[in-house]
Amino acid sequence: MKKVAIASFVVVLVLISSCFTIRVSAQNKINHKIEVLNKNGFNVTYNSHNLPAKIVGNGEMQIVDAQKALVYLVSKQADESEMKETIENLIDIFDSPTKQKALEGTTFSYSFELNIITSKLDLNITLAKLSIILMDKLASSQDNHSSKTILKLINNQDIRININEEGRYKLKDISLGSDGVLISLRDVNGDKNSLNIGLFKIIGEESENLVFEEIRAFYNEKDKNIDSKLTISSIVLSDHSTKIKMNDILFYSNHIYANEMLRSTNRVSFGEFMLNQNYLSSDVRQNIDLKETHIEFFVDKIPYKKYKNLMKAVEEYDDEIFSEVFEDFFLEFSKNQSTIVSKAEAANYVVDDSKIFEKLKYEAVFDLNKNFSMNKLENLKDIFEKVDIKIDLDKNSAQKITKFMRDIEDISFVDSGDLELKRLRIELKDGLYINGKKILKLEELNF
Repeated sequence: MKKVAIASFVVVLVLISSCFTIRVSAQNKINHKIEVLNKNGFNVTYNSHNLPAKIVGNGEMQIVDAQKALVYLVSKQADESEMKETIENLIDIFDSPTKQKALEGTTFSYSFELNIITSKLDLNITLAKLSIILMDKLASSQDNHSSKTILKLINNQDIRININEEGRYKLKDISLGSDGVLISLRDVNGDKNSLNIGLFKIIGEESENLVFEEIRAFYNEKDKNIDSKLTISSIVLSDHSTKIKMNDILFYSNHIYANEMLRSTNRVSFGEFMLNQNYLSSDVRQNIDLKETHIEFFVDKIPYKKYKNLMKAVEEYDDEIFSEVFEDFFLEFSKNQSTIVSKAEAANYVVDDSKIFEKLKYEAVFDLNKNFSMNKLENLKDIFEKVDIKIDLDKNSAQKITKFMRDIEDISFVDSGDLELKRLRIELKDGLYINGKKILKLEELNF
């Protein structure tokens, strides 16, 4: 029994010693983090309470030097990443005084519990104040609806985020009514690569409605391969006379950088688009319905450095610089013999009771002229070496359009290889061709 008692006593001592060591280590890390923040544009206060196997803390974090704070926050992004460069460019748009006025004095309160055994973290950060300048403006314009709403959010501590040890976050649900307007934001959560919003809703004082449901955003960047995706389950916009609804919306893009070249793939799609208009002051009504629609866009051999220069020129809003940089970019872009591919598909396009088409498919390939020059733009062929456009339409719709086209030119849809679809093919070669028939000579394509 003595041996058991001694062994138990030793085990307890080891556990206590281990907990103490881990606690000291955790406290040292917390203190070091606060020290780093205080050296980089923040002023952090910290109060701690020790519980068995836990560290409980709270305090405030205030931005006292906007420039330093922004530099520090950006430095936490992955080096040489597109995201980091984009954030840096966005910040650089504003001069230092503007950044100081917008951020200096912004204060967050925080509280946390850290389990020193499991490393489980429960961290809450709340926006307590905006910058000194912004808080002063809000206080002096409380009759303004927007100012009143923002102050209400801050005073109610509604802008609060919870973060766990894995970096997953969750925003406090917001439901706010002011001057007859209801705003709801629910189920906002995510991690370093994702953002999810269950519901965003605004209901106006005259029953105007804007509703987004199930928003899912994803971004990942690795080895110069960038994937981004945004899906929205439903968007509804309505008032007393009009209702617009879209569902199953997708925005997807992929950018791959290799050998100083960029390849870009983009896709936009939706399951259904509906527009219903009913004007109370008249008998005018309109209903539009379009289903299963997607558009794809692919470009290869984009000169990456020239492209970055072009984007920078766009941000600087200088027409003269943009014109010069655009020409420089397009010259190299065309010399690379780049190809631009566009595809689209849609189904069941109905306006009121009339079906415009049952199915439409489109594919276009544009090969740039490698000898492109801004000083020689006289003909479509000076821009494109080749153009090949295929338009496939359901048989019934194709017959209707064929009748109209024959009244102008003897052109009709031909077999596409799909029994349900007819094809119209437009090609740029030594002239403009439709379904193999030359309808315009090369000189007729002059600008």
